[in-house]
Amino acid sequence: MRLDSRRGVAMVIALFALVLVAGIGTLLFTRTINEMRHSKDDAAIVQTLLLARGGSNVGGALLGNDIKGMLKDAVRATASPGPWILGSGDGDTPTASSVITKLNAVVALLQPDVDALLCDEVITPTDSTAEIRLRIYFTATPANCRTALPTDVRLPSPRYVSGPRRSADVGVQSYALPFVMISEATVGDYRRNIVTQGEYRFEVGQANFSMYAYFTNREISGGYDKIWFTDKTMIDGPTHTNGHFAFAYDPWFGGRVSSAGCNDASCTSIDRGAYLYQYTHTETNNCRWETTYTYRQSRNGDYVRVGGEYRLWRRGDGNRQRYSRTEKQVWTCDTTTTDLVPDTALGTKPNLGGNAPLFADGVAWDSIPVPLPTNNYEQRDIAQGVNRADEGLYFNSALYSLDFFAGTDAVWNGNPSSVAPTLVNGVWTPPSTYQYVRACTTQYASSCKVSRIDATGVVELFDGTSWAPRPSGRTFNGVIYVNGDVDRFKGPSRTQANDPQSSAPALASFSQITLASDHDIRITGDLKYESPPCTTVPTRNANRTVNNAECNNLDALNVLGLYTASGNILVGHKNSGSNLNAPDDVQVHAVLMSAKNEIKVEHHDTGDSGGFFLLGGMIQERRGIFGTFSGSGQYASRTGYERVYTYDPRMGKGMAPPFFPATNVDDVTNVTYFTFGQREQLYD
Repeated sequence: MRLDSRRGVAMVIALFALVLVAGIGTLLFTRTINEMRHSKDDAAIVQTLLLARGGSNVGGALLGNDIKGMLKDAVRATASPGPWILGSGDGDTPTASSVITKLNAVVALLQPDVDALLCDEVITPTDSTAEIRLRIYFTATPANCRTALPTDVRLPSPRYVSGPRRSADVGVQSYALPFVMISEATVGDYRRNIVTQGEYRFEVGQANFSMYAYFTNREISGGYDKIWFTDKTMIDGPTHTNGHFAFAYDPWFGGRVSSAGCNDASCTSIDRGAYLYQYTHTETNNCRWETTYTYRQSRNGDYVRVGGEYRLWRRGDGNRQRYSRTEKQVWTCDTTTTDLVPDTALGTKPNLGGNAPLFADGVAWDSIPVPLPTNNYEQRDIAQGVNRADEGLYFNSALYSLDFFAGTDAVWNGNPSSVAPTLVNGVWTPPSTYQYVRACTTQYASSCKVSRIDATGVVELFDGTSWAPRPSGRTFNGVIYVNGDVDRFKGPSRTQANDPQSSAPALASFSQITLASDHDIRITGDLKYESPPCTTVPTRNANRTVNNAECNNLDALNVLGLYTASGNILVGHKNSGSNLNAPDDVQVHAVLMSAKNEIKVEHHDTGDSGGFFLLGGMIQERRGIFGTFSGSGQYASRTGYERVYTYDPRMGKGMAPPFFPATNVDDVTNVTYFTFGQREQLYD
C-alpha cells in the first residue's frame, strides 16, 4: 500500500515544525537562564557598590567619634606652648615646613591607633553574607593591615588653616590632616571599593576643665588607696585621672576614658594600668634555661643521700644506698603577682576576674598628665573688678548660707517662693526675669544681703523696702567669690520633701555663674537649671545595655560652676543639724571642682540617701568618697549617695562657666571633615 505523497509532505512539515518549536523553546530557556544569571550578577555588583558606600559613611562616623578621641591624645602629646600650637615662625602664620613637621608627629601617633581600630575588623550587615572592610590613611606608608595606597592616589601635606598668634598661650587655631579612606565590600565572589579623599580639620587650644565629666589627679582618699567604680557607675562624658582607676564588675563609660598612671601627686613616676576588684595579675620575668636533676635508686650509682641531700659517693660513705643521676634543661621564669594590672594586659576591652568595664568611646592608658591649678586669685580679682570695667559679687567673710534662685519681678517678701515661677507642663512659668542671690553671715535674716541680676547684667540690691542699682553701677561678669567657708549652699527648698521635681530652679535660664572660694563649700539642697540641657539620666537595662541621657536642649544658656582651690566641696549628709544636710536624691546641675582637695559626702558610711544626680562634671585632686558598697545587683547594699552622672554635652562643645579654670594642656576642641569626592578604585 502506498502513502499519499501529500500526506507524507504534511508529516514532514509537522515534524519540522516540532523540531523548530523545540529549538526555539530550548533557545528561550537558555536565554532566560543566562538573563537570570546576568541579573544575579548585576544585583550583586550593585549591592557591593552600595555596601562600599555605606562603609564610607561608617568611616565618617568614626572620624567624628572614635578617631576624634585618638586625635585628642596625639595632639596633647605633641602640641607646644607658644604662639603657634603646632608649628613655629615669627610671622602672622607659622612656616609651612614647621607645621608639616609637627603634624607628621601627630600622624605618627594617630595612625597606629586608627590601624588598631580598623585592622581585622569586619562590618557584617544583618542577615547578610556581605563583608565590609575599612582602611583610613593619614600617611601613605604601609603598616599593619594597611596596604600601600593605590598608585594613582596621593596624600597632600598637612597644613595650618587659620587662627591668630597666641598671647600667653591663649587662643584657638585650626589645622588640617589630609586623609584617604578606602571602603571595600565583598559579596561572595563580587568585590568593589570606594576611595574617598578629604581633609580632617580640627581646632586646638587650651581646654577648660569643664570639658570633663569626671577628673581626678589621684584615685585615692584618706586611708583608701583604691576607690571603686562599680556596676552602678554610669559616666557619659570624658573621664580622666592622672593616677590609676579601680574597676569593680561592669561600670559604664559613655565618653572617652584616659589615665596617665602616675604613682604620686607630682607624677615623678608612672606605671600604666588599673586595679580590678578581687583580681591579681601575674607576670613572668627573668626567664632562662635551668638544669634539673632526677635521682633514681641504683645498685652501682655515683651518688648517695646524706642529710636530705644528694652528694657524690665516697669510700667513707659505707653502705649507704647509691643513686644514679639524669639531667635535663628546663625553661624557667620567676613570677611576680600584683594588684595593678598593666595596660598591656588590659587592652581596650578588659574582662578579667569578672570585671568588665565598658568603654563605649575608647580608653587610653598612656595619656599625658594634666596638672590642676594652684590658686583662685584670678577669680577673686575678677569678682572684685580689678583692672576691669565689670565686676562680680565679692563677700569678704565666711557665709552661714548662700542661696541661688531664679525669679520673676513679683514683690519680694523675703521668701524665695514669693518670686519663684511655677512648673506648668514641664515649663517654668512665667519665665524668670532675674537671678537672685541671698548671702547670710549668720542664721538671722538681718545679716542677709539680697541681690538680683537681670539678663543684661544689671545688679540691684534690696535695701529692706525696694530695689536699687548697686553703687558701682558695674555690670555683673558672672563670678561670685566668698573669702571663707560657705556652710550651706542651695537652691529653693522642695515643696514636697521626697520629690526633687518640686524644687524651683536655682539658676535662671540666662544666668551664667561661677562660685569660687578658697575654702569649703557645702551643698545642702537641690541646685537646678531653669532650662536644663538634658531631661533624663543614663539608665541601664536588664541585659546591661545603657540608654543614654536625652539631651536635646543644647542651646540652653544657664550654667553654674563651683570652684574651690584649697577647700572641699561637701555634700551635707547625716550631720547633727538638719539644715546642714542635702535631701535624698539631691539634684545638682553644675560643674564642680576642688583643685587641692575633694568632692565628697559627709559621713558617707552611714545611711542610704539614694542618688546624687549630677548634671555637669566633677574635677578634684583626690577622689572624694560618696558611699560604700557591698555586693552587686539586687543583693548590693549601699551607704551615702550613689553617684548618678549626666554629662552636660555643651561643655564638650566649648561652653564653660564664666572664668572657670583652664588646663595648661592644648586640646582638640572641635573636629570636622570634608570630602573632595569619591570614586571607585579598579583592581589591578
